[in-house]
Amino acid sequence: MAIARNVLVVCDASRGHLTASARELLTLARSLADALAGNVDLLALGAAAPNIVADAGAAGADQVCAADGADRQGYHPEAFAAITLRACEAATPRIVLFAHDALGLDLAPRVAFGIGARWATNCIGIAVEGDALRCERTEVGGKLQVVEVIDGQAVATLRPKSIDARAPQSRRDARVLAVPAAPPQAAEGVVFVERRMEDGGAAEELEQAAIVVTGGLGMGSPGAFAKLRELAEALGASLAGSKQAVDRGWIPANRQVGLTGTTVAPKVYVAVAVSGALQHMAGCQKSRTIVAINSDPAAPIFRFARYGIVAKWEEVLPELLAQLSAARA
Repeated sequence: MAIARNVLVVCDASRGHLTASARELLTLARSLADALAGNVDLLALGAAAPNIVADAGAAGADQVCAADGADRQGYHPEAFAAITLRACEAATPRIVLFAHDALGLDLAPRVAFGIGARWATNCIGIAVEGDALRCERTEVGGKLQVVEVIDGQAVATLRPKSIDARAPQSRRDARVLAVPAAPPQAAEGVVFVERRMEDGGAAEELEQAAIVVTGGLGMGSPGAFAKLRELAEALGASLAGSKQAVDRGWIPANRQVGLTGTTVAPKVYVAVAVSGALQHMAGCQKSRTIVAINSDPAAPIFRFARYGIVAKWEEVLPELLAQLSAARA
C-alpha cells in the first residue's frame, strides 16, 4: 500500500476569515507536505467564501475542502466529525492537523478513531523524521518535554503560537472541493437540551493583540480590574487575566491566558500581580517583551521578565497612568 503523503488542516471558518491559529496550522502543514512530497488540503468548516479560498492558497494550501453551511444549525460534533471523515476520504492525508482549542479537542479524537490513526495532542512542533512523524509536546506545566514518533497515519492538535505563521504567498491559487454537510445525528443516548453561544471574539482578540495587560490573583478583587482596564485602554492593549483571577470571577473565562486558556505572543506583555506559575507562563512565554509588576521579589514571573518592578500594583498603576497621560498631552 502506498504511503499517504498529504496533510489535511481542519479549521473553523464560520466567521468568514482564517484565524491566526489556522494560518499557523497551514504554515506547519506546508512544511510537512513539502518534506513528504505531498499536498496541503484545508477543510474550512462553515464557510466557502472566496476570500477564504484566496487566503488559504496564499497561506500554503493546495486545495480547500469547503463544507459550506455546516454551521447553520450551530456546532454539532457528530455532523462535523462526519464532514471531516469525508474530507479525509477525499484528501487521503498522512496527518490531520487541528488547533489545540475547543473544536480541535472535540473533533480530533473522533476523527482519529474514525480513520484508525494515532492521536498526538497539544503539540508544540511536528516534523518528518525518515518515514515517521516526530511530535513534540510539553507536560507538567512545561517542565517535561515529550517526543512521540508515529510511523503511520496521525491526527494531531497544535498549541496556538507554537510556530510563526508564514507571510502570505500571493502566487499560490488553491483549488476548491465541495464536501457535503452531514445532517446532525445525535449519538445513542445523547439528548439535545440547549445551546448557549459564548462570544469567542475575546480569545481571537488576545491572540492577535500587540499589547496584552494581564491581572493575577494579587489584584485582590474584581473592582481592581477597573484600574487595570484603564491601563489597558491607555496602552491600546487587550485585557486578560490569570486562571486564579478567572476562577474567582474577576474577569471572563474567555480572557484567561495560560495552559488551559488562550496562548498569546504579543510584542509587549504586562503582567500585574501575576506570580508567574509555569501553567500561566506556558500561555505567554513567547511574548517578545514581558513587563512584570509584583510586590514579591521572589515571584517566578521575574525570571521571564525583561523589565520588572517590585512594588504593590496600587502604587505603580496610578503613576504609570499619569505618565501615559502626560506623554499624550
